[in-house]
Amino acid sequence: MLKKEITFLDRVRKKLACQIDKCGENIIFTVSENDIKFLAKDKVKFFGKCTKCLSTIKIKSTEWEMFNKLMGQSKLEMSNSTYSALFEEQNTKISD
Repeated sequence: MLKKEITFLDRVRKKLACQIDKCGENIIFTVSENDIKFLAKDKVKFFGKCTKCLSTIKIKSTEWEMFNKLMGQSKLEMSNSTYSALFEEQNTKISD
């Protein structure tokens, strides 16, 4: 294991307060649809939550593959953005 991987693993385990191998299989990461569209790849953050202990963690999108390699295969879900829907023109007419 590389020094970078060991440092990353220690940091993640400290944030999650977890020492179980392959605990990443219980984590679901979410990312906003707008983040994927409008931010550079190295600026996108994934927010993860463990389905067993409810601990949370935030990682960069560039660290997701290393996380899966070291902690076990996690899930990634994209959340729909409602922000753009606020500014879309509505085609409904109000009649008198």
